[in-house]
Amino acid sequence: MKIVQTPARFFPSIGGVQKYVSDLSFQLLDQGHQVTVICADEPHSDSIWVGNIKVVRLPYLFKIANTNITISLLWRLMKEEFDLIHTHFPTPWSAEISLICAKIKKKPCVLTYHNDVDKSGLLGLFSELYNRTSLFLLLANVDKILITQPRYVKDSRFLDRYKNKITIITNGVNELPPINKQKQENSTLLFVGVLDQHHRYKGLEYLIESVTILKDKWPDIRLEIVGQGELVDEYRELTVKLNLEDRIYFYGYVDDQKLSEIYQKCSIFVLPSIDLHEGFGIVLIEAMARSLPVITTDVVGLSEEIRNHHTGCVIPPKDPSAIAAAVNLLLSDPQKARKFGENGRNLIKQKYLWKDISRNLVNIYEELLR
Repeated sequence: MKIVQTPARFFPSIGGVQKYVSDLSFQLLDQGHQVTVICADEPHSDSIWVGNIKVVRLPYLFKIANTNITISLLWRLMKEEFDLIHTHFPTPWSAEISLICAKIKKKPCVLTYHNDVDKSGLLGLFSELYNRTSLFLLLANVDKILITQPRYVKDSRFLDRYKNKITIITNGVNELPPINKQKQENSTLLFVGVLDQHHRYKGLEYLIESVTILKDKWPDIRLEIVGQGELVDEYRELTVKLNLEDRIYFYGYVDDQKLSEIYQKCSIFVLPSIDLHEGFGIVLIEAMARSLPVITTDVVGLSEEIRNHHTGCVIPPKDPSAIAAAVNLLLSDPQKARKFGENGRNLIKQKYLWKDISRNLVNIYEELLR
C-alpha cells in the first residue's frame, strides 16, 4: 500500500501526535508499505527523509492557535499517488484538506482523533464555531475514525454519534527496553513533556509544588524534568521561588539514548495533567515499558488502564498534596512500587507493542480498500 500521513508537523517537531505518526510509519515500512508524510515546515528542516520515511515539508502563511495554514497542501496531495490518506486531529486544516483530496480522488480517508479542540477567550469562540461546522463535516465524512483509548467516546463532546465508524488503535512502544537489574532504590521523580503554551495542560507546576511537601520527609527527593519550550523560564522561576533549586533539574531536550539513561536512574514517573487535552499519555506507556510505577491524574486517557491493572496511582488533577501522597505511598512501600512496575511492563507486553497494533491497523486499511 501507498499511505500518506498528514499531521500538522513532523520531526524535528516534538509532540505526542508527531511520535504517533513516526512510530506508526516505521512499523508500516517494516511491513513493506510505502509511507509519505506531508506536513508544515516547522521547525524548518531541509531533510526530506526521517529514517526511511519520505517527508514533504510545506511552507505555511501563519498559524491559528497551534495550526499551521499550509495553502499548498491540497495541490501537493493531488500530485501524490496513494491508496489511502491517514490524517490526524486536533489540528484543523490538514485534516479537512486531506478529506477533500481523498473525496476528489475517491480514496479512503482515515482520521486519528487524538482529542477535542477546546480553547478559552477569543480562541474559544473560534473553536466553538469550528466544532459546530467544519468538525461536524469532517467526522461525518471520513471513512474511519480511530481513537487511542475507549473512554474517549464518552469523554469527547463530539464522538458519541459516530460510534459506528470508530475503532480503537492505541499508542504503543516499539520494544521493551532492557531493565537495569543493579538499579538502586532512590527518591528520584521523572517528568517528560513539551514545555510550551499549548502543553500547559501537563500540569507541571503542581508537580513542582508537591516537592515542597515531600522534601522534609524525603531528604534526597529529586525531580528531573525533560523537555523544552517557552515555559521553561516560568517553571525555573517557580523552582527558585519555592527554594527548590537543589531538588529540581531541567535537562531540556535530550535524544532517545539519553532519555533511556534518565529513565533507568529514576524510580517514579509522574504525569500530572489537568484536563482532557491529555487524550492518552504516551509517556506513561514508555515509563511502564521500563518497569517504572507511574502517577497520573484521572483526566488522562490511560488512567483507567493504570487503575485496573495496578500499574501506579491515579489522583485528582491540580492537587500537589495528592501528588505528594502518591509519591509517599510508593517510596514508603518499595515492594508495592516494584509490583506496580512489573504489572506495567506486563501490560505493555500484552497490549501496547507497535508491531501488534500496526498489524491491526493494516487490517483496517485493507478492509477500507476492499
